Amino acid sequence: MTRTRRVLVATSYAVLGSILCWSRLFGLGAGYCCDEIRTVVNDVRGGPHAILAGPYIPNNHELFSFLGWATTSVLGESAVALRLWSVVPFLLGVAVVTVWLHRRVGALSAVLFLFLATMSPLLLDITRMARGYGLAFLA
Repeated sequence: MTRTRRVLVATSYAVLGSILCWSRLFGLGAGYCCDEIRTVVNDVRGGPHAILAGPYIPNNHELFSFLGWATTSVLGESAVALRLWSVVPFLLGVAVVTVWLHRRVGALSAVLFLFLATMSPLLLDITRMARGYGLAFLA
């Protein structure tokens, strides 16, 4: 790989990675939307018994609800505390796949994946929600 290409790839990773992190972490403290409030009220606030033994609703991501309950028990309830369990795993998942693609397929595939993960409007919406999408993406 030439020096110019390495600089271009590193710059692409830095710019896209910065945009990815900023776009996912900005606005985490906003109020809950309708599907998030159901998870918070029915599962997270109810604790492990409500999460594991309560009525199952397809919207209920049990691992996310349990992690959210544990976090809010320690830090107090806030939208940021809950949404971090969606955003941080998503960011880790993007990093893992980008590194894997870079090593196994090549820098162009990794940069393209990072670009698509960063700019996808659907991923922007669902990965900041207080639900289990970020955990699913990491898995």
